[in-house]
Amino acid sequence: MPRPSYMKPYPDWIDKLYPFPRGYKVPEFSLFSGEERGQSTIEHVARFLAQCDEAAAHDFWKLRLFVSSLTKMAFTWYSRLTPKSIETWKDLEILFHEEFYRAPLDVTLADLARISQLPSKSAEKYIDRFINLRRRCSTKMSEADCVLMVVRGMSFAMREHFEGHRFWDLFELTNRVKSYESFSRKKSRGEELPKITLSEGHVIPPPEKMVGKDYYKYHNSWRHSTDNCVNFRNVIQKAINEGELLFPAKKEADAKYIQSKWSPRKPKLKVETDGSKWQAEKGRPQQQKRKRNSSPTAEVTCPSCSTCFAAKRAEKVREPPKTFKPKSPTEQ
Repeated sequence: MPRPSYMKPYPDWIDKLYPFPRGYKVPEFSLFSGEERGQSTIEHVARFLAQCDEAAAHDFWKLRLFVSSLTKMAFTWYSRLTPKSIETWKDLEILFHEEFYRAPLDVTLADLARISQLPSKSAEKYIDRFINLRRRCSTKMSEADCVLMVVRGMSFAMREHFEGHRFWDLFELTNRVKSYESFSRKKSRGEELPKITLSEGHVIPPPEKMVGKDYYKYHNSWRHSTDNCVNFRNVIQKAINEGELLFPAKKEADAKYIQSKWSPRKPKLKVETDGSKWQAEKGRPQQQKRKRNSSPTAEVTCPSCSTCFAAKRAEKVREPPKTFKPKSPTEQ
């Protein structure tokens, strides 16, 4: 039985007629095994052509160099090709796609919306997984929409911290998530935490530009003010619940001083005047109606007709009537 021997899948005359230049160094290609899940033959060929550099302009050089980019099962497939069956680079590329091409699964917007952060995974890995799937989605999305979708899929603790913030793109969100997770790990280990500082290039507008407008200094946002920031309130409330933020207790002396200065309003006393009374009801004096005078001189009875008159009116009746006196010619 003859010993088996390896034979190249392309003819020998290719090596003789198209040799590499003197001093040519074979590049270090990215290897394709054909066993790893998610490997794309199209991406591998594109990467191979980019790494060939000058050799990418010659089809026969590519035909000779392609074997250097294969490993494991893919290399086994190449070694078993029929000898002298391939004469051009195009033939080899077609056979490679026929053997290892796998149609990628189409990723839709609904698939991206269903992605969420796993309890055992960090938010940073969750964002990387979202970005990888987004590249396979045929529907184009803006960076702002992607940021909103990523924040909705975070865990409750992360979503509570980042919801309501404004990020320009996923790169900025990823950096903030890394910083927050690093901060949380240091806090859990009991390490000394740095003070909160504004980012580089953060410029607070002058007061005259903020008149009548909502501006939050820490977020550098014009959408809401500091007083209306829900995230800031949650952070303060969480610090109070965990005992990290304490308020100074009032001193007893100050409490006594305040108590001595304040006294409830007392109602006014009853004060009597001539024929009138002032009574305090609910802190407001109300004048009562004058009582009628019941003295004997209050009324006068006419002796002829027995008619009762008031005293003041009776005095007018008692006055003698005025008589008419004509004027003399000298007075006129």
